[in-house]
Amino acid sequence: MKKKLLSIALVSLLSVSLLLATTALVAKGQQVEKVPREQYWGDFYASGYREHFNPIFAAIVGGTAGIGDVYEPLAVTDIWRAEYCPVLAQDWGFTDEYTFEIHIQPEAYFRDGSPVLAEDVAFSLRTHSNPRWGGFLSGTFGIYVESITATDEKTVQIKLKKEYPHNLNALQFLTATIFPQDRWSGLLEKYGENIIEYKNDDPKEHNGSGPYELMALTKEKIITRRVENYWGENLGWYFLPEYHVKYNLVDSTTRWLRFKEDDYEMVTGWVPVSMPYTDANPDIFDWWNKKGKTRLEKYENAPIGASIIVPNYEKLPLVRNNIWLRKALAYAIDQEAQVEKTQGGCGGPTPPNFLSPLVPKVREYTNTEVIEKNFETTMKFGVPVIKYDPEKAVEILKEHCEGSVEEGWWYPNKEIGERIGPWTIETVNGWVNWMGSIKMTAKAWSDIGIETKANFLDYGLWAERFNNLKFDWIITGTAGVSPLSPYNLFDPLFAPFVSTWIGSRMRYNKFFPEHAKEIQELLGKLWSLPIGSEESIEVAKKIQEIYVPQLPAIPTWFYVRHVQWYTTYWVNEATKDDPYNMTMVYAIDGSRSYLQNVYPASIKTMDFTLLPKVVQAGEPTTAQVTLKNEGKYDQRYAVYLRKGPAEAGPGPEILARTCTIVPAGETRTVELEVLLDEPGSYTLTVDDWRIGDTNSNPGDPIERTLIVLEKP
Repeated sequence: MKKKLLSIALVSLLSVSLLLATTALVAKGQQVEKVPREQYWGDFYASGYREHFNPIFAAIVGGTAGIGDVYEPLAVTDIWRAEYCPVLAQDWGFTDEYTFEIHIQPEAYFRDGSPVLAEDVAFSLRTHSNPRWGGFLSGTFGIYVESITATDEKTVQIKLKKEYPHNLNALQFLTATIFPQDRWSGLLEKYGENIIEYKNDDPKEHNGSGPYELMALTKEKIITRRVENYWGENLGWYFLPEYHVKYNLVDSTTRWLRFKEDDYEMVTGWVPVSMPYTDANPDIFDWWNKKGKTRLEKYENAPIGASIIVPNYEKLPLVRNNIWLRKALAYAIDQEAQVEKTQGGCGGPTPPNFLSPLVPKVREYTNTEVIEKNFETTMKFGVPVIKYDPEKAVEILKEHCEGSVEEGWWYPNKEIGERIGPWTIETVNGWVNWMGSIKMTAKAWSDIGIETKANFLDYGLWAERFNNLKFDWIITGTAGVSPLSPYNLFDPLFAPFVSTWIGSRMRYNKFFPEHAKEIQELLGKLWSLPIGSEESIEVAKKIQEIYVPQLPAIPTWFYVRHVQWYTTYWVNEATKDDPYNMTMVYAIDGSRSYLQNVYPASIKTMDFTLLPKVVQAGEPTTAQVTLKNEGKYDQRYAVYLRKGPAEAGPGPEILARTCTIVPAGETRTVELEVLLDEPGSYTLTVDDWRIGDTNSNPGDPIERTLIVLEKP
């Protein structure tokens, strides 16, 4: 079956990374050995759900650190190439208008040696779709899908409802983590709708299919250790670091400082540089690379998403019932200033259709007419955004209210009316970009006479208040966006709310029920149409005709989400020109996917010879590759023998490959046999292109020539 390579909305904005000092840790009362810095890939996470290892719960909240190491999804999302990459799924696609079929990798096994079967996959997908506990796929299943069934040992079919033929929302099922039915069916029977309260924190019980197993799970850090013989080592991942260590770091500035000190390998964020919020345009730091400024160019195609300021409509009926008030608040915000001060100029104002101007085709899909009809606008990146006009905001308040900028406003008047404000806008303490933005927004609204304060909370309290509608206003993202699809913001705006990171941030279905059903039907039609088709553009503009005049959330800036990568312990950084090595790939717990092609920097390829160098067609030659480990610890290493000269990206065709462990301080020679049937002169290459820090590139490929003669 031909695999579909299609862009999607990211269901999770939760980026993860990790870090560890070489100290002893304790897990379940057992002593865990010290983890040398040379043997672990360091990363961080920023989540309030630190002690949960329940894959059902993790999907609902948009990700729990470490889950992706143990419980794998069917596929992960490469957000640079805007496509799905197979993990447990071998391939997928529509077999007819209503049947989406998924084939499971034949080599896939759980930790206990049992194969990953279609029954396990179908069970997991149905579990993620169950509304009893708010499964993250429950909205998609309830609206678009008729059934999920296993048709044989390795095939799952998702049947769409008749009104939604060829609906691409079926692709969302590929992001689901898979777990064994024989264990979790009993847990579901025991816990029922309380299944999300089950922490699943005993590593001995996990039995996932991933390349790591859990060793330590605390509020401060998570450690996973590489599983031997992962899937029989048939799928690659030969040289994963021995340990994967995550450190709980919510505060953005702390992350960057620790990254600067080389405590861990990568950091993700909203701008290509990090800075605390200031009133001045921050300088671009280039401490992480001597070519820091030019390196920023590598991230120009990174995914983007829109930031919005969302009211609690249940708590603020005055805001819900009066579009003029929402308009006044939008005119009062200087989006460009917020981009400059909180994003270092990397981003731009968000239009009221919440589609980022940087997404390809967005101009075609933007309903310019409806935006300009309902708002005073200015053009940015070729699309209209709401004009910054605080005087206009005050005019609107004067027209509808009694009061003044100095004393405040009452609607409709002081005698019988309701005072507008005071309000708070909330975000997580340490998320410096959003902290800066809401500081500026609070000042802007206070300046037009509506007293507003910024409120910074720890992650757990922030998420609890957001999920349970205890806030006044909150700043949040709509979604990360794959580069190809202008559809991707629609579902996160209007899908049923599930949790902090899943579904509509503004709970559109709840607070605008008179329009939600119509929009949902249009969304279903939109996802059944080819991107770029005239009909799809017409449907997208129709959706905007309904919600843009309502301004259900206040637009602010869009951001560029990127990855910065620097380490002296590992090599193979993804670059703009070489996107296949350590590409930007997200899963439910995305960081594990970055590890697919990293190599230990301590291993050097010392020599590569062919014996013999001249053979007859059909006769074998042996490639001898000598490796040296200059480090203090044994390291796993993979050797690929390729047919053709070295090139960036995935490299030429692989003729043979092997994996070995090179002991600390020693050399090891591996042999790979290759046989070519056609006469000619061939360039054979070992060692992929590998990029470490700016001073050393230990992976320069080595080329040798093999002469293949015709048989006499």
